[in-house]
Amino acid sequence: MKEKREFLNVEDVSNELKISQRTIRELFRNKVMPSKKIARRYFITREQLKKFIEENKEERSDSINDKD
Repeated sequence: MKEKREFLNVEDVSNELKISQRTIRELFRNKVMPSKKIARRYFITREQLKKFIEENKEERSDSINDKD
């Protein structure tokens, strides 16, 4: 059984969201997604990622509905 870690790195987030690592780094670098940079590596907590997904899920559905 694989252990769920509290802190996720770029690769973890990329796998979880099915988005390229480059895009994840850009989101972190541009402060679109919360993160901490430690020794040139970005990290996000699992809780921060869940919150980011929920907030942007609502925003995404709003923008889709606006196109109708």
